[in-house]
Amino acid sequence: MKHLQLLRSALLTLALSCCVSNAGAGEESTVGEIYSLIGQPGAVTQQPDGKIVIASGSHLYWLNADQGTLGMMSSGAFRFNQDGTLDRSFRCNIDTINLSSPHQNRLVCGADGRLLMAGRFSSIDGLPRPRYAMLLPDGRVDASFEPWRDFTNQSPPPGYFKNTDHYTAALLTNGCVAVYDNMLEAPKYPTAFILNPFGRYVSSAKPSAIRSKFTKGISSNFRQTGFGIGRSIDWEKNTRTKWEYWQHLEANDGLLFPLWGDNPTALDMSEALTAVFEEVPVELCRYAARLPDGGCILAVQDHGGSRFMRFDKNWRPDLSYTNHFEAGPNSDISLAVQPDGKLLVAGKIYKLNGETFSGLARLDKNGATDRTFNCHPVGGLDAVVMGFHLQADGRILIVGLFSQVNGVDCPHFARINPDGSLDESFQRHFTSFKNLNAMRRVKVYSLAASTPQKSEASMTNIATAGLVNTPVQTVLITSFNIANGVALLEFKGNANSSYVLQAASDLSQPNWISIGTSRTDMDGNGDLRDEDAKNHPLRFYRVATP
Repeated sequence: MKHLQLLRSALLTLALSCCVSNAGAGEESTVGEIYSLIGQPGAVTQQPDGKIVIASGSHLYWLNADQGTLGMMSSGAFRFNQDGTLDRSFRCNIDTINLSSPHQNRLVCGADGRLLMAGRFSSIDGLPRPRYAMLLPDGRVDASFEPWRDFTNQSPPPGYFKNTDHYTAALLTNGCVAVYDNMLEAPKYPTAFILNPFGRYVSSAKPSAIRSKFTKGISSNFRQTGFGIGRSIDWEKNTRTKWEYWQHLEANDGLLFPLWGDNPTALDMSEALTAVFEEVPVELCRYAARLPDGGCILAVQDHGGSRFMRFDKNWRPDLSYTNHFEAGPNSDISLAVQPDGKLLVAGKIYKLNGETFSGLARLDKNGATDRTFNCHPVGGLDAVVMGFHLQADGRILIVGLFSQVNGVDCPHFARINPDGSLDESFQRHFTSFKNLNAMRRVKVYSLAASTPQKSEASMTNIATAGLVNTPVQTVLITSFNIANGVALLEFKGNANSSYVLQAASDLSQPNWISIGTSRTDMDGNGDLRDEDAKNHPLRFYRVATP
């Protein structure tokens, strides 16, 4: 008998742990939920505790048919547990939602769990944070980091950040933040600025070194397809090229620039790249990746084509590393070097080494395509991996504009193994928004009985749930969306019947309030609205009968 009691106790403990295993401290269980993002994520990182954060200035919707609840969260970033379930304790309340610029999202995690986030926003938690901010580990804005703190005149105006589309900000190893933006001294010429860990402006680059090497300075050379100068480069030649003549950058600006008479050589480029990266930290370049020995792999574009080139710490090229790629003007390349020296490549690339780009590829140490790596994200013409993160165990988190990976549905967000195969231990809760809006039945709650009405599928659990056996009723959710700050829930229920929309801000201790009513037509179609949705970054909904 004692052993039987111990077994029952163990089974009960296991059952309870299964119910709460996906819930963080103070958070309700998310078992049975499916999610959908409006707007694709463009960056992903991992905090020291293993939690996963993706940057996506968008709305995230979820539906739990078993509980009869729907939810909506608007945020600049979302956090997930290691198994892929949503952690709703992470709140990042940005001022605006921009759905069209996933390539502009940047996200870097520091050793203390804080996050440097960049994107199209101007404030977080009501504090001015134009385009970049430091977040506390739980997503709230870190008020101690105030960009341009104690600036001599005033913070830069909103229009000042117009050139921050691709290389916005980077967290440096010393705790400082590098920003690539218009120069304070001469706004026509973008450059890099360094802010200390509190946001104080401490230094800016001196672009004179760059201007002695390039016609239009760094702004014209940091392209989305790689570093380029508009001239073919003779990488095998190690002598300096003579200057042919000098010209003004713009009329009446007083700045002179030397132009190469012949094509620049490897020695010219070594000097030029040294000057570039003295001005701009490598971390700001999306298409650059540091090597353990101090060297770098850099996407290079010239008239001879585009390639990923490996350089030593003195920016001298390694010509044994050979490859080539084709990409359009908006390739948004992402690179990362694995511990074994192999290179992961993602972005809007058409072809890599003469073959159609798979969406995420790996190059061997000689630059050839590593055919042991097989990852194939798909999702139409625009399918692309916008960002990825290498975990310490070798697995890779990927986000972007894809709907499947290796033939398995997993929109926007997945984890793959070191060989490119899909990590099956990472739960796939995401679905397409079209799928979320299609033929979804949820339970209806009876306000008169104060107990949820059960669907046939869940009637067998009534005894264990302790619920009264009420008449069966569900509604079919045909659409759930938010526009202009108004949440709209369209459904199909009983004909000529009244329904109530209820809302709550916390499911762990729900306080449901009725916020709207609707009467269905003769075919059972109805809609319920939350006119105040814009004032609630996180809200849960359920449908009830009076």
